Amino acid sequence: MAVLSAMSLVMGRDALAASCAPPTGESSCFDADTLHAPLGPSDFIGLPRARAMAPRTWSLGLDLTALHHPVVLHAPSPDPAGRDIAVVGDAFDATIAVAGSPVRHLELGAALPLALYRSGTGLSGVTSQSGPDLPNAAVRDLRLGAGYDMFSAKLQGGRATVSGIVRLDLSVPTGEASAFAGERSVVGEPSLGVEMQGGRVFAAVEERARLREPVEFGGQRLGTQWVSSLGVGWDAVVPERLRLAVEAYLAPYLAQQARTLNDGTHVDPGLVSPAEWMFSVRTRVKELHLGIGFGTAIPLSSDKRAAPSGTVSTENYAAVTSPTFRFAFTLRYAFPSASNERPAH
Repeated sequence: MAVLSAMSLVMGRDALAASCAPPTGESSCFDADTLHAPLGPSDFIGLPRARAMAPRTWSLGLDLTALHHPVVLHAPSPDPAGRDIAVVGDAFDATIAVAGSPVRHLELGAALPLALYRSGTGLSGVTSQSGPDLPNAAVRDLRLGAGYDMFSAKLQGGRATVSGIVRLDLSVPTGEASAFAGERSVVGEPSLGVEMQGGRVFAAVEERARLREPVEFGGQRLGTQWVSSLGVGWDAVVPERLRLAVEAYLAPYLAQQARTLNDGTHVDPGLVSPAEWMFSVRTRVKELHLGIGFGTAIPLSSDKRAAPSGTVSTENYAAVTSPTFRFAFTLRYAFPSASNERPAH
Protein backbone atom coordinates (compact mmCIF):
# COMPACT_ATOMS: atom_id res chain seq x y z
CA MET A 1 0.00 0.00 0.00
CA ALA A 2 2.85 2.40 0.83
CA VAL A 3 4.47 1.67 -2.51
CA LEU A 4 1.20 2.33 -4.36
CA SER A 5 0.73 5.60 -2.46
CA ALA A 6 4.25 6.73 -3.30
CA MET A 7 3.74 5.82 -6.97
CA SER A 8 0.46 7.77 -7.03
CA LEU A 9 2.16 10.81 -5.48
CA VAL A 10 5.00 10.73 -8.00
CA MET A 11 2.63 10.20 -10.92
CA GLY A 12 0.44 13.07 -9.69
CA ARG A 13 3.44 15.39 -9.55
CA ASP A 14 4.60 14.27 -12.97
CA ALA A 15 1.11 14.87 -14.39
CA LEU A 16 1.02 18.35 -12.85
CA ALA A 17 4.45 19.18 -14.25
CA ALA A 18 3.38 17.96 -17.70
CA SER A 19 0.13 19.94 -17.64
CA CYS A 20 2.01 23.08 -16.55
CA ALA A 21 4.47 22.83 -19.46
CA PRO A 22 2.29 21.75 -22.42
CA PRO A 23 3.65 21.41 -25.98
CA THR A 24 1.53 24.40 -27.03
CA GLY A 25 3.53 26.63 -24.66
CA GLU A 26 0.38 28.00 -23.02
CA SER A 27 0.11 27.04 -19.36
CA SER A 28 -2.86 27.57 -17.05
CA CYS A 29 -0.82 26.94 -13.88
CA PHE A 30 -1.17 30.37 -12.33
CA ASP A 31 -3.94 32.14 -10.45
CA ALA A 32 -5.91 34.69 -12.43
CA ASP A 33 -6.49 36.59 -9.16
CA THR A 34 -3.12 37.56 -7.67
CA LEU A 35 -4.40 40.05 -5.08
CA HIS A 36 -3.91 38.24 -1.77
CA ALA A 37 -6.10 39.72 0.92
CA PRO A 38 -4.43 40.12 4.35
CA LEU A 39 -5.01 37.22 6.72
CA GLY A 40 -5.86 39.47 9.67
CA PRO A 41 -7.53 42.87 10.12
CA SER A 42 -6.01 45.60 7.95
CA ASP A 43 -6.45 49.22 6.95
CA PHE A 44 -6.30 48.35 3.23
CA ILE A 45 -7.75 45.82 0.79
CA GLY A 46 -4.44 44.25 -0.23
CA LEU A 47 -1.84 45.60 2.20
CA PRO A 48 -1.45 43.81 5.55
CA ARG A 49 -0.77 45.79 8.70
CA ALA A 50 2.88 46.29 9.62
CA ARG A 51 2.26 45.11 13.15
CA ALA A 52 1.05 41.90 14.73
CA MET A 53 -2.37 41.53 16.30
CA ALA A 54 -2.72 42.03 20.04
CA PRO A 55 -1.49 39.02 22.06
CA ARG A 56 -3.97 36.17 22.54
CA THR A 57 -6.50 37.59 20.09
CA TRP A 58 -7.70 36.13 16.82
CA SER A 59 -9.93 37.09 13.90
CA LEU A 60 -12.17 35.46 11.33
CA GLY A 61 -12.56 37.01 7.90
CA LEU A 62 -14.30 36.83 4.54
CA ASP A 63 -13.09 38.54 1.37
CA LEU A 64 -15.06 38.75 -1.88
CA THR A 65 -13.71 40.12 -5.15
CA ALA A 66 -15.11 40.44 -8.67
CA LEU A 67 -12.71 40.83 -11.59
CA HIS A 68 -13.25 41.64 -15.25
CA HIS A 69 -10.83 40.33 -17.89
CA PRO A 70 -7.92 39.31 -15.61
CA VAL A 71 -6.44 36.98 -18.29
CA VAL A 72 -6.66 38.27 -21.87
CA LEU A 73 -4.45 37.12 -24.74
CA HIS A 74 -3.87 39.19 -27.87
CA ALA A 75 -3.68 36.74 -30.77
CA PRO A 76 -3.06 37.14 -34.52
CA SER A 77 -6.07 37.01 -36.85
CA PRO A 78 -7.10 38.06 -40.38
CA ASP A 79 -7.76 41.47 -38.84
CA PRO A 80 -4.43 43.41 -38.97
CA ALA A 81 -5.13 44.63 -35.42
CA GLY A 82 -5.40 41.05 -34.16
CA ARG A 83 -8.00 39.85 -31.69
CA ASP A 84 -8.30 39.69 -27.91
CA ILE A 85 -9.25 36.35 -26.35
CA ALA A 86 -10.87 36.50 -22.89
CA VAL A 87 -9.22 33.39 -21.48
CA VAL A 88 -10.68 34.30 -18.08
CA GLY A 89 -13.42 36.82 -18.80
CA ASP A 90 -15.06 37.35 -15.43
CA ALA A 91 -14.18 35.95 -12.01
CA PHE A 92 -15.90 36.04 -8.64
CA ASP A 93 -13.63 34.81 -5.86
CA ALA A 94 -13.93 34.37 -2.11
CA THR A 95 -11.39 33.84 0.66
CA ILE A 96 -12.06 32.57 4.17
CA ALA A 97 -9.26 33.66 6.50
CA VAL A 98 -8.34 33.12 10.13
CA ALA A 99 -5.50 34.82 12.02
CA GLY A 100 -4.33 35.08 15.58
CA SER A 101 -1.51 36.05 17.91
CA PRO A 102 -0.55 33.29 20.37
CA VAL A 103 2.18 35.45 21.98
CA ARG A 104 3.28 39.07 21.86
CA HIS A 105 4.80 40.18 18.52
CA LEU A 106 3.86 36.98 16.64
CA GLU A 107 0.94 36.64 14.21
CA LEU A 108 -0.11 33.42 12.47
CA GLY A 109 -2.79 32.92 9.85
CA ALA A 110 -4.29 30.73 7.14
CA ALA A 111 -6.66 31.32 4.23
CA LEU A 112 -8.78 29.11 2.00
CA PRO A 113 -9.33 30.90 -1.34
CA LEU A 114 -12.17 29.73 -3.62
CA ALA A 115 -13.11 30.51 -7.20
CA LEU A 116 -16.90 30.72 -6.92
CA TYR A 117 -17.45 31.57 -10.59
CA ARG A 118 -15.24 31.98 -13.65
CA SER A 119 -16.14 32.50 -17.28
CA GLY A 120 -14.03 32.59 -20.41
CA THR A 121 -12.69 30.44 -23.20
CA GLY A 122 -9.93 28.80 -21.16
CA LEU A 123 -7.09 27.29 -23.14
CA SER A 124 -9.52 26.01 -25.76
CA GLY A 125 -9.79 29.56 -27.08
CA VAL A 126 -6.01 30.04 -27.25
CA THR A 127 -4.60 27.03 -29.09
CA SER A 128 -5.65 25.28 -32.26
CA GLN A 129 -5.73 22.03 -30.33
CA SER A 130 -8.63 21.05 -28.12
CA GLY A 131 -8.06 22.46 -24.65
CA PRO A 132 -9.84 21.83 -21.36
CA ASP A 133 -13.03 23.72 -20.63
CA LEU A 134 -12.73 26.45 -18.02
CA PRO A 135 -14.39 25.14 -14.82
CA ASN A 136 -16.98 27.53 -13.42
CA ALA A 137 -15.89 26.95 -9.81
CA ALA A 138 -12.72 25.64 -8.22
CA VAL A 139 -10.58 25.56 -5.10
CA ARG A 140 -7.56 27.88 -5.22
CA ASP A 141 -4.20 27.52 -3.49
CA LEU A 142 -4.24 27.30 0.32
CA ARG A 143 -2.27 30.12 1.97
CA LEU A 144 -0.37 30.06 5.28
CA GLY A 145 1.41 33.00 6.89
CA ALA A 146 3.44 34.19 9.86
CA GLY A 147 4.59 37.67 10.88
CA TYR A 148 6.86 39.02 13.60
CA ASP A 149 7.07 42.62 14.85
CA MET A 150 10.47 44.17 14.22
CA PHE A 151 10.02 47.55 15.90
CA SER A 152 7.52 50.12 17.11
CA ALA A 153 8.32 53.71 17.99
CA LYS A 154 6.55 56.95 18.84
CA LEU A 155 7.40 60.17 17.01
CA GLN A 156 6.64 63.86 17.49
CA GLY A 157 6.14 63.52 21.21
CA GLY A 158 3.80 60.57 20.87
CA ARG A 159 1.54 62.17 18.26
CA ALA A 160 2.67 59.68 15.58
CA THR A 161 3.75 56.04 15.56
CA VAL A 162 5.82 53.97 13.14
CA SER A 163 6.12 50.19 13.16
CA GLY A 164 7.60 47.41 11.06
CA ILE A 165 7.09 43.69 10.58
CA VAL A 166 8.65 40.80 8.69
CA ARG A 167 6.37 38.16 7.20
CA LEU A 168 6.64 34.84 5.45
CA ASP A 169 3.63 33.60 3.48
CA LEU A 170 3.35 30.29 1.66
CA SER A 171 0.90 29.14 -1.00
CA VAL A 172 0.40 25.38 -1.31
CA PRO A 173 -0.54 24.10 -4.82
CA THR A 174 -4.00 22.79 -3.90
CA GLY A 175 -5.83 24.81 -6.58
CA GLU A 176 -7.26 23.58 -9.86
CA ALA A 177 -4.76 24.58 -12.53
CA SER A 178 -7.18 24.10 -15.43
CA ALA A 179 -9.32 26.92 -13.95
CA PHE A 180 -6.37 29.33 -13.71
CA ALA A 181 -6.73 28.88 -9.95
CA GLY A 182 -3.48 27.21 -8.91
CA GLU A 183 0.28 27.56 -9.12
CA ARG A 184 2.76 25.02 -10.42
CA SER A 185 4.54 24.63 -7.08
CA VAL A 186 4.77 25.99 -3.56
CA VAL A 187 5.13 29.78 -3.62
CA GLY A 188 7.20 31.48 -0.91
CA GLU A 189 6.65 35.17 -0.15
CA PRO A 190 9.02 36.83 2.34
CA SER A 191 8.18 40.48 2.94
CA LEU A 192 9.02 43.57 4.95
CA GLY A 193 6.31 46.07 5.86
CA VAL A 194 6.40 49.51 7.51
CA GLU A 195 3.45 51.69 8.53
CA MET A 196 2.94 55.11 10.06
CA GLN A 197 0.01 56.85 11.69
CA GLY A 198 -0.11 60.44 12.80
CA GLY A 199 -3.38 62.12 13.70
CA ARG A 200 -5.96 61.18 11.08
CA VAL A 201 -3.43 60.21 8.40
CA PHE A 202 -2.03 56.70 8.02
CA ALA A 203 0.26 55.10 5.43
CA ALA A 204 1.91 51.76 4.74
CA VAL A 205 4.53 50.35 2.39
CA GLU A 206 5.55 46.76 1.75
CA GLU A 207 8.30 45.09 -0.28
CA ARG A 208 7.69 41.43 -1.07
CA ALA A 209 9.42 38.74 -3.11
CA ARG A 210 7.10 36.18 -4.71
CA LEU A 211 9.29 33.12 -5.34
CA ARG A 212 7.57 30.77 -7.77
CA GLU A 213 8.36 28.17 -10.40
CA PRO A 214 7.85 29.82 -13.80
CA VAL A 215 5.28 28.95 -16.45
CA GLU A 216 4.86 30.20 -20.01
CA PHE A 217 1.80 32.09 -21.22
CA GLY A 218 1.36 34.34 -24.23
CA GLY A 219 5.05 34.13 -25.02
CA GLN A 220 5.94 35.51 -21.58
CA ARG A 221 7.65 33.87 -18.64
CA LEU A 222 5.52 34.18 -15.49
CA GLY A 223 7.93 33.44 -12.67
CA THR A 224 9.44 35.13 -9.63
CA GLN A 225 8.15 38.65 -8.94
CA TRP A 226 9.17 41.62 -6.83
CA VAL A 227 6.01 43.20 -5.41
CA SER A 228 6.03 46.81 -4.21
CA SER A 229 2.88 48.08 -2.47
CA LEU A 230 1.99 51.51 -1.14
CA GLY A 231 -1.12 52.80 0.61
CA VAL A 232 -2.23 56.08 2.18
CA GLY A 233 -5.45 56.86 4.03
CA TRP A 234 -7.39 59.34 6.12
CA ASP A 235 -9.76 58.97 9.06
CA ALA A 236 -12.73 61.05 7.96
CA VAL A 237 -14.66 60.14 11.13
CA VAL A 238 -12.74 58.93 14.19
CA PRO A 239 -12.20 56.52 15.78
CA GLU A 240 -12.14 54.36 12.60
CA ARG A 241 -15.82 55.06 11.89
CA LEU A 242 -15.06 56.11 8.32
CA ARG A 243 -11.66 55.52 6.73
CA LEU A 244 -10.78 56.43 3.15
CA ALA A 245 -7.71 54.91 1.51
CA VAL A 246 -5.91 54.59 -1.80
CA GLU A 247 -3.42 51.81 -2.49
CA ALA A 248 -1.44 50.46 -5.43
CA TYR A 249 0.96 47.67 -6.21
CA LEU A 250 3.52 46.92 -8.90
CA ALA A 251 4.70 43.31 -9.38
CA PRO A 252 7.27 42.98 -12.20
CA TYR A 253 8.42 39.55 -13.39
CA LEU A 254 12.18 39.35 -12.95
CA ALA A 255 13.08 37.16 -15.94
CA GLN A 256 11.92 37.71 -19.52
CA GLN A 257 13.43 36.82 -22.86
CA ALA A 258 13.07 38.09 -26.42
CA ARG A 259 11.06 36.01 -28.90
CA THR A 260 10.22 35.90 -32.60
CA LEU A 261 6.63 35.54 -33.79
CA ASN A 262 5.53 33.33 -36.66
CA ASP A 263 5.43 36.29 -39.04
CA GLY A 264 9.07 37.12 -38.27
CA THR A 265 8.37 40.02 -35.89
CA HIS A 266 11.02 40.27 -33.17
CA VAL A 267 9.58 41.10 -29.74
CA ASP A 268 11.92 42.54 -27.13
CA PRO A 269 10.08 42.62 -23.77
CA GLY A 270 10.57 45.61 -21.57
CA LEU A 271 8.79 45.86 -18.24
CA VAL A 272 6.27 43.03 -17.78
CA SER A 273 4.44 43.86 -14.59
CA PRO A 274 0.91 43.35 -13.27
CA ALA A 275 -0.15 46.58 -11.55
CA GLU A 276 -3.36 47.87 -9.96
CA TRP A 277 -4.65 50.74 -7.89
CA MET A 278 -7.68 50.68 -5.59
CA PHE A 279 -9.80 53.12 -3.59
CA SER A 280 -11.52 51.78 -0.47
CA VAL A 281 -13.94 52.88 2.23
CA ARG A 282 -13.87 51.15 5.60
CA THR A 283 -15.68 51.31 8.90
CA ARG A 284 -15.44 49.63 12.28
CA VAL A 285 -18.29 48.77 14.63
CA LYS A 286 -16.76 47.46 17.85
CA GLU A 287 -14.92 44.27 16.80
CA LEU A 288 -16.41 44.17 13.28
CA HIS A 289 -14.34 45.62 10.42
CA LEU A 290 -16.05 46.21 7.05
CA GLY A 291 -14.66 47.58 3.80
CA ILE A 292 -15.48 47.96 0.10
CA GLY A 293 -13.12 48.89 -2.71
CA PHE A 294 -12.89 49.55 -6.42
CA GLY A 295 -9.84 49.65 -8.65
CA THR A 296 -8.45 49.19 -12.15
CA ALA A 297 -5.32 47.95 -13.86
CA ILE A 298 -2.36 50.27 -14.45
CA PRO A 299 -0.96 49.71 -17.98
CA LEU A 300 2.75 49.95 -17.15
CA SER A 301 3.99 46.98 -19.18
CA SER A 302 5.57 47.48 -22.59
CA ASP A 303 7.43 45.69 -25.36
CA LYS A 304 9.34 46.70 -28.47
CA ARG A 305 8.42 45.05 -31.78
CA ALA A 306 10.58 45.01 -34.91
CA ALA A 307 8.73 43.82 -38.02
CA PRO A 308 10.53 42.08 -40.93
CA SER A 309 9.95 45.24 -42.97
CA GLY A 310 12.09 47.17 -40.48
CA THR A 311 9.22 49.00 -38.80
CA VAL A 312 9.77 49.39 -35.05
CA SER A 313 6.94 50.08 -32.59
CA THR A 314 6.41 50.11 -28.85
CA GLU A 315 3.24 48.76 -27.26
CA ASN A 316 2.02 49.60 -23.76
CA TYR A 317 -0.46 47.30 -22.06
CA ALA A 318 -1.73 45.92 -18.75
CA ALA A 319 0.04 42.64 -17.97
CA VAL A 320 -1.75 39.35 -17.55
CA THR A 321 -3.60 39.01 -14.18
CA SER A 322 -4.22 42.80 -14.13
CA PRO A 323 -8.04 43.02 -14.40
CA THR A 324 -9.74 45.79 -16.32
CA PHE A 325 -11.52 46.58 -13.07
CA ARG A 326 -12.04 45.00 -9.66
CA PHE A 327 -14.67 45.27 -6.93
CA ALA A 328 -13.76 44.06 -3.45
CA PHE A 329 -15.54 43.50 -0.14
CA THR A 330 -13.78 42.61 3.09
CA LEU A 331 -15.10 41.62 6.51
CA ARG A 332 -13.11 40.85 9.66
CA TYR A 333 -14.36 40.02 13.13
CA ALA A 334 -11.60 40.53 15.68
CA PHE A 335 -12.39 38.55 18.82
CA PRO A 336 -11.39 40.48 21.97
CA SER A 337 -8.42 39.44 24.04
CA ALA A 338 -8.94 36.97 26.85
CA SER A 339 -6.74 39.13 29.07
CA ASN A 340 -6.41 42.81 29.87
CA GLU A 341 -2.96 42.98 28.29
CA ARG A 342 -2.71 45.73 25.72
CA PRO A 343 -0.64 45.57 22.53
CA ALA A 344 2.67 47.40 22.47
CA HIS A 345 2.12 49.78 19.53
